[in-house]
Amino acid sequence: MAKINFGDYLKSKQRKVRNYESDEALVQRAKLKLSVDPMVVSPAYRVKNLEAAEALLSDVKGYPGAETLYDSCKKQLSEAKVQKKEADYQRACRHLAEAKEEHEFGKAAGEFANLQGYRDADEKQDYARKRAKALNRRFQITRAVVLLVIVALVVLMARSYKGGYMNYMAARLEGIGGQYQSAYSRFSQLGNLLDSREQAEKYRQLYLRKREAAERKALPEAKKGDTVSYAGQDWLVLRRSHKKLLMICRAPSADSVFRSVQFHNVRKDVSWADSSLRAFLNGGALQGEFTELEQAALVDMAYTPSGNDFYGVSAPSEPLTDKVRIFDLEDLKTYSDVFEKPAVDMWLAAPGHDLSSAVYQSKSGTVMMYGDDVTDMNLSVCPVITVDLKALESQDKQQ
Repeated sequence: MAKINFGDYLKSKQRKVRNYESDEALVQRAKLKLSVDPMVVSPAYRVKNLEAAEALLSDVKGYPGAETLYDSCKKQLSEAKVQKKEADYQRACRHLAEAKEEHEFGKAAGEFANLQGYRDADEKQDYARKRAKALNRRFQITRAVVLLVIVALVVLMARSYKGGYMNYMAARLEGIGGQYQSAYSRFSQLGNLLDSREQAEKYRQLYLRKREAAERKALPEAKKGDTVSYAGQDWLVLRRSHKKLLMICRAPSADSVFRSVQFHNVRKDVSWADSSLRAFLNGGALQGEFTELEQAALVDMAYTPSGNDFYGVSAPSEPLTDKVRIFDLEDLKTYSDVFEKPAVDMWLAAPGHDLSSAVYQSKSGTVMMYGDDVTDMNLSVCPVITVDLKALESQDKQQ
């Protein structure tokens, strides 16, 4: 690690950053970002990389050679933005050519709107919006007809049935209409009314099979930075390696078992390896939230949780193997280019100021190194999984 003198320390405090770095270290970081091959990375990533380098160099212009690097960075950034705009334009054109549904035309229109004044982006935006509007009008008419039919049926049923019987018929209609999850939920609330329990299980299985089919179709096309649906939750793809996707559930749903959970169920010194949260994720949560087919596609992940260098609290050095884990401090650095912050205050697999506390990242993106009591129920968990796409394909063939 480079030595830090007191002057550099004061400069770092003025920059309001968490890690105090010397001017030399900042320049070296900027050089690494400038050395990224534009033929390898995407234009959007290159612009982001160069903007980060520019920000670093702007604070150290007095360092020898930094002024020249800053000017070079400004020039490269200007060229990269032009390349990015052209790449965005070509992508928008492709989306427009492939669009068939209303939301697809709407997406293309939004992309052209971000390119206002560039080439013929304004004309293409106008065309895409008109197509989306026409499709929406057709959808509204169809929906109105369907709603009228449903309302008529409900009125007829209301004259003959009361209370649960009307909900029973409504659930049957939802099931017939392919709304399996809603039908399952409604039947589950009807208890022993008629054959509600059998119907609930029937539509639960139909919903799960439909969910699995959608996953087998969508996940093979996913790439880094995409959001995909898996096991009833939305997951951010952190990395794609051959036929495997590393993903994090950065925004668990409000009714998810991942909301409001303790790091450990007893206040005591405990590491991530021995925590009740780790046991829950690889036990009750794994069995309850993932179907057998979804579990079969999960890959065992070998990793070693980081300690807390800030407070000098170490973590066990033995590597762990889990199907479901959570981020630690090193993961935040490794995937900072795609994962910015969670949608909830999430636990991290690292001790806080002592072993009776654990580090967490707030939904604002701040990492609280001091940590929180391991029994706190106000934090949530953003699980991390790896899905084997080959396993999904083999499951599809077995079906």
